[in-house]
Amino acid sequence: MKVLFRLSKRITINLLNALFDENFIVNEVAIEYSNSEFTGDDYERIIGDIFVDVRTKEHV
Repeated sequence: MKVLFRLSKRITINLLNALFDENFIVNEVAIEYSNSEFTGDDYERIIGDIFVDVRTKEHV
């Protein structure tokens, strides 16, 4: 899955739209890939495979 999200912007948007029933338009969003490791207040490590931040022009 992680590889699919990084292939291309068009593929990523289409995949997000299909998986989460969204209606993002490729030319109207920006995609950023965030750090996948976080440390909580109790110093516990949280590790994810991938964090994707999708911003529309209205919410940049």
